[in-house]
Amino acid sequence: METHSPQRSPFPRNGLDSYFFTTPALRLRMDLIQEYVRRGGTPVLILGEPGAGKSTLLNQLVCRADHNWRAVRIPAVASFSADDVVTFLNAELRLSTRMSADEMLREFDRWLERLSVRGQVAVIVVDNAHDLDDEALTRLATLRDDVGTKNVCILMTGEPGLRSRLNALIGPAAASGAVPTVSVPCLDKREVASYIDMRLYHAGMEGRGPFNRSTIDDIARTSRGHPGQINAMANDVLNGVRTGDRLQRAQRHIRHFMGQWLTASGEPRTDR
Repeated sequence: METHSPQRSPFPRNGLDSYFFTTPALRLRMDLIQEYVRRGGTPVLILGEPGAGKSTLLNQLVCRADHNWRAVRIPAVASFSADDVVTFLNAELRLSTRMSADEMLREFDRWLERLSVRGQVAVIVVDNAHDLDDEALTRLATLRDDVGTKNVCILMTGEPGLRSRLNALIGPAAASGAVPTVSVPCLDKREVASYIDMRLYHAGMEGRGPFNRSTIDDIARTSRGHPGQINAMANDVLNGVRTGDRLQRAQRHIRHFMGQWLTASGEPRTDR
Protein backbone atom coordinates (compact mmCIF):
# COMPACT_ATOMS: atom_id res chain seq x y z
CA MET A 1 0.00 0.00 0.00
CA GLU A 2 1.24 3.49 -0.83
CA THR A 3 2.48 5.68 1.92
CA HIS A 4 0.58 8.89 2.51
CA SER A 5 1.32 12.28 3.94
CA PRO A 6 -0.69 13.67 6.89
CA GLN A 7 -2.47 15.97 4.44
CA ARG A 8 -3.82 12.93 2.57
CA SER A 9 -4.77 10.82 5.55
CA PRO A 10 -7.76 8.73 4.45
CA PHE A 11 -9.39 8.87 7.89
CA PRO A 12 -9.71 12.44 9.24
CA ARG A 13 -9.67 12.67 13.01
CA ASN A 14 -11.50 16.00 13.31
CA GLY A 15 -13.63 18.23 11.19
CA LEU A 16 -14.98 17.77 7.69
CA ASP A 17 -13.21 16.70 4.55
CA SER A 18 -13.99 16.55 0.85
CA TYR A 19 -15.16 12.93 0.80
CA PHE A 20 -18.74 11.96 1.56
CA PHE A 21 -19.77 8.30 1.83
CA THR A 22 -23.42 7.72 0.98
CA THR A 23 -25.67 4.74 1.56
CA PRO A 24 -29.28 4.15 0.44
CA ALA A 25 -30.49 4.79 4.01
CA LEU A 26 -28.56 8.05 4.19
CA ARG A 27 -29.87 9.26 0.83
CA LEU A 28 -33.43 8.56 1.95
CA ARG A 29 -32.88 10.68 5.05
CA MET A 30 -31.38 13.52 3.02
CA ASP A 31 -34.44 13.49 0.76
CA LEU A 32 -36.70 13.48 3.83
CA ILE A 33 -34.92 16.45 5.39
CA GLN A 34 -35.21 18.42 2.16
CA GLU A 35 -38.93 17.62 2.07
CA TYR A 36 -39.33 18.88 5.64
CA VAL A 37 -37.61 22.12 4.65
CA ARG A 38 -39.90 22.48 1.62
CA ARG A 39 -42.94 22.06 3.87
CA GLY A 40 -41.69 24.92 6.00
CA GLY A 41 -41.89 23.10 9.32
CA THR A 42 -39.50 24.22 12.00
CA PRO A 43 -37.32 23.18 13.66
CA VAL A 44 -36.04 20.08 11.85
CA LEU A 45 -33.74 17.92 13.96
CA ILE A 46 -30.91 15.68 12.73
CA LEU A 47 -30.02 13.47 15.66
CA GLY A 48 -27.25 10.98 16.36
CA GLU A 49 -24.62 9.97 18.86
CA PRO A 50 -21.14 11.58 18.78
CA GLY A 51 -19.30 10.42 15.67
CA ALA A 52 -22.47 9.35 13.83
CA GLY A 53 -21.83 11.82 11.00
CA LYS A 54 -24.33 14.58 11.82
CA SER A 55 -22.02 17.47 10.92
CA THR A 56 -20.93 15.79 7.69
CA LEU A 57 -24.55 15.17 6.70
CA LEU A 58 -25.51 18.76 7.51
CA ASN A 59 -22.62 20.10 5.43
CA GLN A 60 -23.67 17.96 2.48
CA LEU A 61 -27.26 19.14 2.76
CA VAL A 62 -26.12 22.75 2.56
CA CYS A 63 -23.69 22.06 -0.30
CA ARG A 64 -26.33 20.17 -2.30
CA ALA A 65 -29.28 22.31 -1.30
CA ASP A 66 -32.09 23.30 -3.62
CA HIS A 67 -31.41 26.52 -5.49
CA ASN A 68 -34.07 28.30 -3.44
CA TRP A 69 -32.33 27.73 -0.09
CA ARG A 70 -30.69 30.73 1.54
CA ALA A 71 -28.61 29.02 4.23
CA VAL A 72 -27.36 31.00 7.22
CA ARG A 73 -25.12 29.31 9.79
CA ILE A 74 -25.31 30.15 13.49
CA PRO A 75 -22.68 28.65 15.83
CA ALA A 76 -23.85 26.76 18.91
CA VAL A 77 -22.13 29.01 21.42
CA ALA A 78 -22.99 27.98 24.98
CA SER A 79 -22.96 31.57 26.22
CA PHE A 80 -25.44 32.87 23.62
CA SER A 81 -28.57 34.50 25.02
CA ALA A 82 -31.82 34.78 23.06
CA ASP A 83 -30.89 38.33 22.01
CA ASP A 84 -27.41 37.17 20.98
CA VAL A 85 -28.99 34.72 18.54
CA VAL A 86 -30.95 37.49 16.84
CA THR A 87 -27.96 39.84 16.85
CA PHE A 88 -25.71 37.21 15.27
CA LEU A 89 -28.37 36.35 12.69
CA ASN A 90 -28.76 39.97 11.61
CA ALA A 91 -25.01 40.50 11.58
CA GLU A 92 -24.54 37.48 9.28
CA LEU A 93 -27.17 38.93 6.92
CA ARG A 94 -25.60 42.39 7.13
CA LEU A 95 -28.75 43.80 8.65
CA SER A 96 -28.75 46.46 11.32
CA THR A 97 -27.81 45.38 14.84
CA ARG A 98 -27.85 48.82 16.48
CA MET A 99 -31.38 48.45 17.81
CA SER A 100 -33.41 46.42 20.27
CA ALA A 101 -33.99 42.69 19.83
CA ASP A 102 -37.63 43.30 18.82
CA GLU A 103 -36.56 45.83 16.19
CA MET A 104 -33.92 43.40 14.90
CA LEU A 105 -36.61 40.74 14.54
CA ARG A 106 -38.73 43.15 12.50
CA GLU A 107 -35.70 43.91 10.35
CA PHE A 108 -35.18 40.17 9.86
CA ASP A 109 -38.86 39.77 8.96
CA ARG A 110 -38.54 42.43 6.26
CA TRP A 111 -35.55 40.55 4.87
CA LEU A 112 -37.66 37.37 4.80
CA GLU A 113 -40.34 39.22 2.84
CA ARG A 114 -37.79 40.25 0.22
CA LEU A 115 -36.54 36.65 0.11
CA SER A 116 -40.07 35.37 -0.36
CA VAL A 117 -40.57 37.60 -3.40
CA ARG A 118 -37.62 35.80 -5.01
CA GLY A 119 -39.17 32.41 -4.20
CA GLN A 120 -36.50 31.53 -1.64
CA VAL A 121 -36.60 30.11 1.88
CA ALA A 122 -34.24 31.00 4.71
CA VAL A 123 -32.67 27.90 6.29
CA ILE A 124 -31.02 28.69 9.63
CA VAL A 125 -28.39 26.01 10.17
CA VAL A 126 -27.15 25.14 13.67
CA ASP A 127 -24.66 22.33 14.18
CA ASN A 128 -24.39 20.72 17.65
CA ALA A 129 -27.43 22.63 18.88
CA HIS A 130 -27.34 20.63 22.14
CA ASP A 131 -24.48 22.95 23.19
CA LEU A 132 -26.83 25.97 23.32
CA ASP A 133 -28.39 26.99 26.60
CA ASP A 134 -32.18 26.82 27.03
CA GLU A 135 -32.81 30.48 26.32
CA ALA A 136 -30.98 30.51 22.98
CA LEU A 137 -32.42 27.14 21.96
CA THR A 138 -35.97 28.33 22.68
CA ARG A 139 -35.41 31.49 20.63
CA LEU A 140 -34.28 29.45 17.64
CA ALA A 141 -37.06 26.89 17.97
CA THR A 142 -39.74 29.59 18.07
CA LEU A 143 -38.17 31.99 15.57
CA ARG A 144 -40.70 31.19 12.86
CA ASP A 145 -43.56 32.03 15.21
CA ASP A 146 -41.92 35.33 16.17
CA VAL A 147 -41.93 36.71 12.63
CA GLY A 148 -44.82 37.34 10.24
CA THR A 149 -43.20 35.88 7.12
CA LYS A 150 -43.04 32.09 7.34
CA ASN A 151 -40.45 31.20 4.68
CA VAL A 152 -37.92 30.20 7.30
CA CYS A 153 -36.81 26.82 8.61
CA ILE A 154 -34.43 25.97 11.45
CA LEU A 155 -32.20 22.96 10.74
CA MET A 156 -30.36 21.63 13.79
CA THR A 157 -28.08 18.72 14.53
CA GLY A 158 -27.75 17.35 18.03
CA GLU A 159 -27.34 14.37 20.28
CA PRO A 160 -30.42 12.14 20.90
CA GLY A 161 -31.49 13.99 24.05
CA LEU A 162 -32.06 17.22 22.12
CA ARG A 163 -35.59 16.31 21.05
CA SER A 164 -36.91 15.64 24.56
CA ARG A 165 -35.19 18.80 25.78
CA LEU A 166 -36.82 20.79 22.99
CA ASN A 167 -40.20 19.22 23.76
CA ALA A 168 -39.90 20.45 27.34
CA LEU A 169 -38.91 23.95 26.22
CA ILE A 170 -41.48 24.71 23.55
CA GLY A 171 -44.48 22.86 24.90
CA PRO A 172 -47.45 20.92 23.55
CA ALA A 173 -46.73 21.39 19.84
CA ALA A 174 -43.47 19.51 20.20
CA ALA A 175 -44.88 17.04 22.72
CA SER A 176 -47.46 15.92 20.14
CA GLY A 177 -44.62 14.83 17.87
CA ALA A 178 -44.84 17.83 15.53
CA VAL A 179 -41.06 18.43 15.51
CA PRO A 180 -39.69 16.66 12.41
CA THR A 181 -36.79 14.43 13.43
CA VAL A 182 -34.35 12.37 11.38
CA SER A 183 -31.84 10.00 12.95
CA VAL A 184 -28.48 9.48 11.22
CA PRO A 185 -28.21 5.79 10.24
CA CYS A 186 -25.28 3.64 11.33
CA LEU A 187 -23.23 1.70 8.78
CA ASP A 188 -23.66 -2.07 8.73
CA LYS A 189 -20.70 -4.47 8.48
CA ARG A 190 -20.73 -4.50 4.67
CA GLU A 191 -20.96 -0.72 4.52
CA VAL A 192 -18.06 -0.34 6.97
CA ALA A 193 -15.89 -2.43 4.64
CA SER A 194 -16.96 -0.29 1.65
CA TYR A 195 -16.39 2.89 3.67
CA ILE A 196 -12.80 1.86 4.48
CA ASP A 197 -12.13 0.77 0.89
CA MET A 198 -13.46 4.00 -0.58
CA ARG A 199 -11.59 6.21 1.86
CA LEU A 200 -8.32 4.41 1.07
CA TYR A 201 -9.03 4.75 -2.66
CA HIS A 202 -10.00 8.42 -2.33
CA ALA A 203 -6.66 9.08 -0.58
CA GLY A 204 -4.76 7.44 -3.46
CA MET A 205 -3.81 4.30 -1.54
CA GLU A 206 -3.85 0.94 -3.30
CA GLY A 207 -5.41 -2.12 -1.72
CA ARG A 208 -6.60 -2.62 1.83
CA GLY A 209 -3.15 -2.88 3.39
CA PRO A 210 -3.55 -3.89 7.05
CA PHE A 211 -7.37 -3.94 6.85
CA ASN A 212 -8.09 -7.64 6.57
CA ARG A 213 -11.54 -9.13 7.15
CA SER A 214 -10.94 -9.73 10.85
CA THR A 215 -9.76 -6.16 11.41
CA ILE A 216 -12.73 -4.70 9.53
CA ASP A 217 -15.18 -6.89 11.46
CA ASP A 218 -13.63 -5.69 14.72
CA ILE A 219 -13.89 -2.05 13.63
CA ALA A 220 -17.52 -2.52 12.57
CA ARG A 221 -18.45 -4.14 15.88
CA THR A 222 -16.60 -1.72 18.17
CA SER A 223 -17.50 1.46 16.29
CA ARG A 224 -21.19 0.46 16.02
CA GLY A 225 -21.05 1.79 12.48
CA HIS A 226 -20.33 5.40 13.44
CA PRO A 227 -17.94 7.03 10.93
CA GLY A 228 -16.18 9.10 13.60
CA GLN A 229 -15.27 5.98 15.57
CA ILE A 230 -14.36 4.12 12.37
CA ASN A 231 -11.93 6.89 11.46
CA ALA A 232 -10.30 6.81 14.89
CA MET A 233 -9.89 3.03 14.90
CA ALA A 234 -8.68 2.93 11.29
CA ASN A 235 -6.06 5.56 12.10
CA ASP A 236 -4.86 3.43 15.01
CA VAL A 237 -4.48 0.48 12.62
CA LEU A 238 -2.51 2.58 10.13
CA ASN A 239 -0.34 4.09 12.86
CA GLY A 240 0.37 0.62 14.22
CA VAL A 241 1.49 -0.54 10.79
CA ARG A 242 3.71 2.49 10.34
CA THR A 243 5.24 1.95 13.77
CA GLY A 244 5.90 -1.71 12.91
CA ASP A 245 7.44 -0.73 9.57
CA ARG A 246 9.78 1.72 11.26
CA LEU A 247 10.82 -0.94 13.76
CA GLN A 248 11.52 -3.45 10.99
CA ARG A 249 13.56 -0.89 9.05
CA ALA A 250 15.56 -0.10 12.18
CA GLN A 251 16.19 -3.79 12.79
CA ARG A 252 17.36 -4.29 9.19
CA HIS A 253 19.66 -1.28 9.49
CA ILE A 254 21.18 -2.68 12.70
CA ARG A 255 21.72 -6.11 11.11
CA HIS A 256 23.34 -4.49 8.07
CA PHE A 257 25.62 -2.36 10.25
CA MET A 258 26.61 -5.33 12.40
CA GLY A 259 27.35 -7.38 9.26
CA GLN A 260 29.65 -4.68 7.96
CA TRP A 261 31.37 -4.37 11.33
CA LEU A 262 31.88 -8.14 11.64
CA THR A 263 33.28 -8.33 8.10
CA ALA A 264 35.69 -5.49 8.79
CA SER A 265 36.83 -7.05 12.09
CA GLY A 266 37.27 -10.51 10.62
CA GLU A 267 34.67 -12.05 12.92
CA PRO A 268 32.43 -14.74 11.48
CA ARG A 269 28.96 -13.41 10.49
CA THR A 270 25.94 -14.90 12.21
CA ASP A 271 23.13 -12.97 10.46
CA ARG A 272 22.88 -15.24 7.43
